[in-house]
Amino acid sequence: MKLTLEAQKEIADEWFKFLQNQIYKEFEILEKKATKGNVKPKVFIKKNWKKNNDNEGGGTFFILKKGKIFDKVGVNQSTVTGVFPKKFKSNIILWVVVNLEILSWFLQQKPLKKKH
Repeated sequence: MKLTLEAQKEIADEWFKFLQNQIYKEFEILEKKATKGNVKPKVFIKKNWKKNNDNEGGGTFFILKKGKIFDKVGVNQSTVTGVFPKKFKSNIILWVVVNLEILSWFLQQKPLKKKH
């Protein structure tokens, strides 16, 4: 059975939303582990956004500020419509691969302790 283009887009969109949730939750775990005593660990604030025309898409970003490990960290996901030039298509694939490699390396590292 071949999926329609719309079904493929929906599956990809849901996968990126799932990945976004996994990433921000891992960052919150790191912040929680770095927070000591009765201090409440910092958590992400979620914000949704839409382009001016609803049919052009939107996204969600999570932001955490002034944490024990991260001064400021965001995890963004966007779903937009339109046609990409061929050159941009190859650049976006490379960007995704490089950033996933960096994220994978980062999540395997032990948190650094801040020196005061």
